[in-house]
Amino acid sequence: MDQAGAVPSFSRPGNPYDNAQAETGWSTLKTELLSHGTTFASLEEARLEVARYLDE
Repeated sequence: MDQAGAVPSFSRPGNPYDNAQAETGWSTLKTELLSHGTTFASLEEARLEVARYLDE
């Protein structure tokens, strides 16, 4: 980390597609947990649902 507080990227230099798998995973998770246009009632509910999903 430099003095400006920048956080290093997860991808390798010159390869912007390194995190494609992670992006696909988050997209799948959101699709399976939320119907179109719905939201969680609270952050705690979202955390519990994500934890439940990942435990399956």
